Amino acid sequence: MNQITNTQLSYIAGIIDGEGCIGLYAGKSSYGNIRYNAKLLITNTNTNLLNWLKDTTGLGNIYKNFVTNTNWKQAYRWEVCPNSMRELLPLISQYLIVKKNQCDIILQYLSIQDYKNNQELVKELVDKLKILNKRGVDHAITSS
Repeated sequence: MNQITNTQLSYIAGIIDGEGCIGLYAGKSSYGNIRYNAKLLITNTNTNLLNWLKDTTGLGNIYKNFVTNTNWKQAYRWEVCPNSMRELLPLISQYLIVKKNQCDIILQYLSIQDYKNNQELVKELVDKLKILNKRGVDHAITSS
């Protein structure tokens, strides 16, 4: 990861708060078990912004999103993998407002050493993130 100033970290946090998604995405392992993958995504139609994020942090990749509506602009996403999230999220956590709870949950998830023997905790974290990331009415989670 590149050296990032506090000003840049706070700006990145603002972009994540407004345009980003911090979540766990379900997939199946080669054995047919459900496996979760942590991702940080920022989707935008402005590639200059996404390139700035990638160049400033030295992390992630930029992908072209599939567009189904011909009236929509082409969108792109900056996607950061779990190992890079372990580096970036602790640095920006203090600056997050909207996505602070998601960040804390993902950092807790990423700290689990043995997912197989911590299935209850994983399910609890997944359920909390589903509530926080649900579209529509604001869904608050109280700390436990």
